Order: sequence, then structure tokens, then C-alpha cells
Amino acid sequence: MLEYQLMQTIRAMLIYNPTAGQFWSPFRAETVKSYLAKHEWQVELAPTQFAGHGIELARQAVAERFDVVIAAGGDGTLNEVSQALAYTPVKLGILPVGTTNVLAREFKIPLGFEEALEYLPIAETTTVDLGKVDNRYFLLMAGIGFDAEVVRDINPQLKHVTGKTAVVTSGVMNIFNHQPFQVKLSLIDAHGQSIQIQRTVWMMAY
Repeated sequence: MLEYQLMQTIRAMLIYNPTAGQFWSPFRAETVKSYLAKHEWQVELAPTQFAGHGIELARQAVAERFDVVIAAGGDGTLNEVSQALAYTPVKLGILPVGTTNVLAREFKIPLGFEEALEYLPIAETTTVDLGKVDNRYFLLMAGIGFDAEVVRDINPQLKHVTGKTAVVTSGVMNIFNHQPFQVKLSLIDAHGQSIQIQRTVWMMAY
């Protein structure tokens, strides 16, 4: 993710969801800290304790001028951390230990824990565009309708135990419960002309 001169100490905050995926544990947080210390990274451990805590911890990292915030978790953890890091000099490191890790897959980050950890100190910085809906940033996509309801209705306890099965279960339930809805879009084309589109849809994603 970052290129630094040899022997320069990097201050990093590891923000991690203790309940992410099926294989994360506090022991792994210590493993991250020990491994990165060999590469001159000084890592502070910061476990999340409630929904939205990742935003607060990342804001603290920005205020204290950390070089990097490592988000260890799934796409939800990444979303929280990105709210505080947007448009700041603090870099985002990704350690994908969630259930689906969609963003990590898009960035071709290794999904195995050890491989992803080894990748952190040698990866290059990448600048990404951010989307924004209702004053909240998103890194990958925003959806309304069926896909949003599937994510909303995932049982967190089932997700922790069975992983992706919880996502499939929510999808099946919403197939029978979801109703199509009317949308009206106002778009501006490349020539500055306004285009109005009205449709009945199951879902929309951007």
C-alpha cells in the first residue's frame, strides 16, 4: 500500500472488528503488530466495540497524525474507517478478514491472512474515487432495493458462525418478501442535457 524509505518508522493504527468473519481473534491482532514491527511499523491496536466505533477510532488516528490506518475486517469495517480518512493524508491499509471482502477482491489484495499481512508493508499507494450518499462516503457501490435489503437483513450471529451462508439465507428470504418499486432518475448527459427516466425496478446499484 505504501512505499517508505528504509528504516523510517511508520505509525499505524490497527482498527479491527473482533467479531469479523469466522477466523479473527485477538491473537491475530498481536500477530499483525509483531510482524509489522519487523518492518519498522509501530502499530497501535484499536478493537471496535460497537457500530460506528470504527469512525471514531479513525478520527482519532487522523487527529494524532498516524501515517496509516489498517482496517482489519470486512466491507463494513472499511466503510466506517473511510468516513474519517476521506480527504486526509492518512493512508488506508486493508487486511481482509471479513465474510465476503468485496473491496479487497476488487483491489486484488490477497485474501489469505498471512498473504495479506505480508502484502501490507510492500504494497503501493493507490488513489481511489469516493461516492457519497446522504453525507456518507462509499468506496465500492451503493444500492437500493433488493440488494440493500439483503445486506440489512443478514443475521449477525448466523453470519459469524456460517459466513456466506447467512448472506444466501437473507437473499432467499427477500426474494419472497421484496416488492418492486417506482424510481425516477434525473441525469445529465455529456452535453449538459437533462434526461428523465422513470421505471419500475427491483434494485438499483451504483
